[in-house]
Amino acid sequence: MKPRGLFLFICIVFMQTWISHGFALEKISHMDLNQKIAELTIDGFSLGSHLKNKLNFKNGIEEVLTGSFGSDGKSIRQPVWWWLREGGKTEDEPDGLAVTIGGSGRSNNHFHNPLQADWEEAGLNDYVGPFRYYGQSSAIWAQNSEQDVGGQWSWEDTRGFYYKALTAGSRQEREAAFADTFRGLGQICHLIQDASIPAHVRNSIHIGFN
Repeated sequence: MKPRGLFLFICIVFMQTWISHGFALEKISHMDLNQKIAELTIDGFSLGSHLKNKLNFKNGIEEVLTGSFGSDGKSIRQPVWWWLREGGKTEDEPDGLAVTIGGSGRSNNHFHNPLQADWEEAGLNDYVGPFRYYGQSSAIWAQNSEQDVGGQWSWEDTRGFYYKALTAGSRQEREAAFADTFRGLGQICHLIQDASIPAHVRNSIHIGFN
């Protein structure tokens, strides 16, 4: 390959890599971001310290909780930070945008066009060839307690999990509710992270990217 051709090839690969990141964050990126949120002190707030001082979690974000996991709802024991991290992944599941023929999944509801005054019309409404993809504004989806795909993990639902975690009669129920609380927070964080991506705030579908 001639030097000029090699240079052009490298430029194309480099541009494709950055274009993909302009379209969307990969699931692993959402997971890593949520874990960092759990680990870092941000603007004077430390989740670990809050859990120790306010909720008597002696191990902070390393406190192990037993909760439900997967489509079969099997029990699994994992630390707080893991549940937050997992929420970063599961907010994209099932992923309708991974389906090329008009798929419908949680990710269809991860768009919000701030130039659209009516939030009911601010969500995804785009075409790939003859196939239409649409969804709720992410600002509405985050507060929708009747989410119809992939389970109900809205802000209202997450607050409900937290209330149950504080008031349930048995330790088992409280642990499971805390696990759901942190997973729910992880899923809400996913929506906030998506709002930093140009395609997600300009109603621009990106098939093939998470």
